[in-house]
Amino acid sequence: MEYSRTDDKSLAATAHELLRQISSQSPEVLKAHVQELCKILQDEAPTAKKANDAGAVDNLKACASFASRYPKEIPQDPKFRQAMANFALYGSPAEAAKYAVSVIWAASDKKEMLVRDLIHQCLEDFEYGGEGFLSRLATLSQLMLLAPNEIDQDDTDAILDIAIKRILTQVRDPSEQAADAYEWSSTVDTEALAKCWALKILVNRIRSYDDAENLSSVAAPVYNVLSRLIEQHGDLEKARNTPPSHKSRLRLLAARLYLKLCTQKTHEGLLTPSKFNTLAVVAQDSVKEVRAGFLQRLKKYLHHQKLPQRYYTIPFLFAFEPSEQIRSDVTTWIKSRAVAFSNIKAQQMGSSTKVSTVMESIIARLISLLSHHPDYANEAEDLVDLSRYIIFYLQNVATEDNLSLIYHIAQRVKACRDATSSTPAQDTSSSTEADERLYHLSDLAQITIRKYEDVHNWTIQTLPGKARLPSSIFSEIKSHSEAQRIAEHNYLPEEVEAGVENLMRAMLRASRPGHGKKRKSEGDTDGREAKRVKGLPIRKAAGSGPPKEKITAPRKTTAKTKTPKKRNVAEVKEPSSGERRRSSRAKQVEHSYAERDSEEDDEEMYLVDAGPIAEDAESAEEADDTPADHHDEDEASVHDHGKSESHQDVPADEEEEPASKSTTTAKSTPRIHKKATRSPQTRRKAQPKTKAKGKPSSRTTRSQAPRNEKGKAATADDDDNDDELSDPPDSE
Repeated sequence: MEYSRTDDKSLAATAHELLRQISSQSPEVLKAHVQELCKILQDEAPTAKKANDAGAVDNLKACASFASRYPKEIPQDPKFRQAMANFALYGSPAEAAKYAVSVIWAASDKKEMLVRDLIHQCLEDFEYGGEGFLSRLATLSQLMLLAPNEIDQDDTDAILDIAIKRILTQVRDPSEQAADAYEWSSTVDTEALAKCWALKILVNRIRSYDDAENLSSVAAPVYNVLSRLIEQHGDLEKARNTPPSHKSRLRLLAARLYLKLCTQKTHEGLLTPSKFNTLAVVAQDSVKEVRAGFLQRLKKYLHHQKLPQRYYTIPFLFAFEPSEQIRSDVTTWIKSRAVAFSNIKAQQMGSSTKVSTVMESIIARLISLLSHHPDYANEAEDLVDLSRYIIFYLQNVATEDNLSLIYHIAQRVKACRDATSSTPAQDTSSSTEADERLYHLSDLAQITIRKYEDVHNWTIQTLPGKARLPSSIFSEIKSHSEAQRIAEHNYLPEEVEAGVENLMRAMLRASRPGHGKKRKSEGDTDGREAKRVKGLPIRKAAGSGPPKEKITAPRKTTAKTKTPKKRNVAEVKEPSSGERRRSSRAKQVEHSYAERDSEEDDEEMYLVDAGPIAEDAESAEEADDTPADHHDEDEASVHDHGKSESHQDVPADEEEEPASKSTTTAKSTPRIHKKATRSPQTRRKAQPKTKAKGKPSSRTTRSQAPRNEKGKAATADDDDNDDELSDPPDSE
């Protein structure tokens, strides 16, 4: 408490953060300190001539949270009540007034009288830009939510007049930029704050409205205002001269207030499917901060199960999200929710309770949402782009167990009509344009699921019965002949299937960890694996041939041979430039990033001093130790086989010949030097003799096994199988 008030040792920010956590998580901890907290607030109360301390907002929030649970612990003396009233009228920032009203309503024994006095003082001589006008707007907003019955009709009309005519519909600083200008600003000016509080006044009024019969007529104008702000990107007036930084703030606030309203069942029923589709598109706002703020509030309400199932459709619109941070956050959250619902389903399997299929049934709502998406078109290229949403859904939700159900639901969409429009077609014998969109996307979803099935080598089972689709967005086809005609007709252009397959390959490759970090071989520009290099030995079968020896002896040999003699030029044939380039490329492919031990470093030091023969032996040893290529089933099914020679099988007759094969001498057959035609052990034995005589050796040598001329294949790809913004305090 002391640190939050005095900022001693620069700990005020830490103290306020601790108070926020305590007040929201465990307010009972403040029981022993609530009197001291109230005394601090009483001393820091503002007046018309004195402003309050900046840290008073955190103290007020902690006190309001404590008062909501333990109202009797709050002091009732007149000085404290007057201090809270001063915060409600002059508190800065305006959130201080909001929390002060919450303390008064929760703990004061004379709250009705205090509320009437506050309403009178807030409405009296109200002027935009006047002293404490933002605090007055915040106080009226909170009173509309907490004490609607204490506000008579005349005062209600006066409050609505201030909010709509004098705040929301006025543009005091018109923008000179283009009408479609739209941007985000980290700072919020006074006019934008005033419009935000005015919007909250309208929403809080219908949140606290208790007449269910008349709620629809009262809430309709507010819903229209919110929808216009979202559709027109934060603009309410026809002049379209709202500053761009105001537009983004107002659009984000309108979307968040929509979500807050829909946490109440009575209001959620008033959100029509068409308005829901309008709300969902906020997830693809052009401003990153708007997308992140909307996503944060959506996840919060869904996590606490305050929103119905249809809101799980919105996160899948982040399939085209350009921000890697937001996309990763969405992916992690969707997968965690899918696992949670899967665990619930596992618990329900043995009981009589209906099994939860929340995430599986979302595919039908996603198809309906995409059919009304602003980017929808029937062209092949546009349909392939739309399949990205379905692939994103499958990547995060589909498993081998539920893929059959997802496919069945996607099929069922084609047996229904669109019921999203407010005036559905009366003629049920023919399909409307909205129906045609559904059928295009149903076929698109089916072919995408089939491709996904092939990639993972899964099997789609035929399910008995028929899945029920939401009646709010789908209606049944009455004519059996019409339903049969629609089911048999393919609505997709021919080139869509190939486009979906190529897109799925790209998305599955990109989803694997390490994608894009593979080192390409020299000259490999098209992304394919390097071809096999001639002259490299093929790895022998396990258990064949003599056991390999570590290259440790050459170290001593180098020490003994102080003045090695020159080798005869006729013995070693200079490799051609083509062979040298192939060898260099192969060495890059064989490069390893594994941590080296001291023994490997010693061997490398030896190779520097030992000359070409030792280098050849080391390259042969490394090639012999290289593991065979390995690809998992998913990768093998996505990549094209046969495009690269590195995927070809080596003929069995070239892998290993009988050990009894006769050797050839240098005299009978001209011996051509190749780097990988002899084993490292044979070269080390022949080296001293060659150096001593200085001429080609006539000694007969026997290699461990003849090597394939094509050599060892290139190593496999390195890629193996696998903020949001900090949300400001909720001031609504």
